Amino acid sequence: MEQEIFNQSGDEVIKSNKKRKWKRFIFVGGISMVLFLVVWGVYKTSNILTISGDVGVYKDFKLDKEKDRLDILILGIRGAKDENGGLLADTMILVSFDKNKEKAAILSLPRDLLVAMPDHSNPERINFAYALGEQRHWGGGGLALSKEVVKYVTGVYVDHAIVVNFDGFKKLIDTLGGVKIERFTEFIESEQWQGEGIEGSPFWELANDRQVSEDKGENIQDESDVLSPELDQNRWVFKVPAGISIFDGESALYYVRSRFSSSDFDRIKRQQQVVASLKDKTLSLGVLGNPLKIFNVLDILGDNVRTDMSLGDVREYASLVQKYDRISIETGILDTSPNGLLVSKTINGSFVLLPVAGDTDFSEIREFFKGIFN
Repeated sequence: MEQEIFNQSGDEVIKSNKKRKWKRFIFVGGISMVLFLVVWGVYKTSNILTISGDVGVYKDFKLDKEKDRLDILILGIRGAKDENGGLLADTMILVSFDKNKEKAAILSLPRDLLVAMPDHSNPERINFAYALGEQRHWGGGGLALSKEVVKYVTGVYVDHAIVVNFDGFKKLIDTLGGVKIERFTEFIESEQWQGEGIEGSPFWELANDRQVSEDKGENIQDESDVLSPELDQNRWVFKVPAGISIFDGESALYYVRSRFSSSDFDRIKRQQQVVASLKDKTLSLGVLGNPLKIFNVLDILGDNVRTDMSLGDVREYASLVQKYDRISIETGILDTSPNGLLVSKTINGSFVLLPVAGDTDFSEIREFFKGIFN
């Protein structure tokens, strides 16, 4: 298939023909350092969850732990205090290490992938697994059920899981003094954040529907063509210009969450872009060489991170992350490209993603995830 290669800004710079059913993004070294901070944030504060009792398993489906492979699921949620879907996983990333071949990969799962869940009547988007698990067993069930569902989809044994809420993400970026993002094209989110604009921010502006439509390249002939019943009804527009921008935590969060005017796949690219920039900022500040700075960062992360790892697991993971910090890490997402592994559908008025092999056939996806290091 035609493969798109992106730079840190998320913009396409090269195309090559590759017979692979996924889109691949390369960041050379350093991303694992961000994961190192997350892990040691957990270690420092011992925010370790244990599950007593079963939160649900698939019948007639079982995976054995792989000897030389370590897979860790990282989830991003708004947080339990958010009553409007705060426990839905906005971000789902599988970090894989092949300890024998000394390779690493970071793979993103789209939140709209539809999948049947254990002991649940109807298929759900995969991002619902964390919320459903917490309903069944508060304080750890979300991690357990998310691992089970991701195992089922990918065919890979998921050893551990980590969940980070948005407060931790924002506070980390603010503590580091913001992150730098470079774009070759303007980014506009005009649909998702109406009423949520921030006065005085360089990335927010009030615009009426005519202005919004013109920014989107739509040709408005008269008032009857305007999106809103009222011609001058204002809405907040989140706009990131082409060039270099400096995000604080709040702006960075809007940037990585916006998807109504683009797509979930584009959102995942922006998430990976911010992670790479976060890594660069941490290195430039010499955080790992400054005890005061690193303890400040760990305090922030520790209050907003939970995991099912033991302290021994955390030590092993931190050691691997340090070891792999200078190794190229392949980062990819499943997508709906012509030769991709997913297809989009509308079911009962809702947009979902399904395996291209069949609505419940995850065989090709499992083959890809299991063979990522071959």
